[in-house]
Amino acid sequence: MPENQTPTLRVEIEEDPPRGRFKLVNDAGQMLGEMTFSRARDDLVIIDHTEVDDALRGKKGGLRLFEGMVAWARETGTSIMSTCPFANAMFERNPESHDVLA
Repeated sequence: MPENQTPTLRVEIEEDPPRGRFKLVNDAGQMLGEMTFSRARDDLVIIDHTEVDDALRGKKGGLRLFEGMVAWARETGTSIMSTCPFANAMFERNPESHDVLA
């Protein structure tokens, strides 16, 4: 992929309680990142890790995962706690997302 081209990406959720993950997937179905979580109770998950493929460095792949997680939390009425340094930094940079924090 040319360096200046941003791939089309979507965020999907996959859950097998008590664990789950948000996957960053391209049009070919290839997973290029994930944000993993543990379900603490029906309405609370704990984000514990985020990883994005190096090919997406500087292309906001991590932000896409974060935004997908926040949208899902709002849609499902799920509160979020985080032990993930990346997610914690994103919450600090995006105060409009604090409504989903536990």
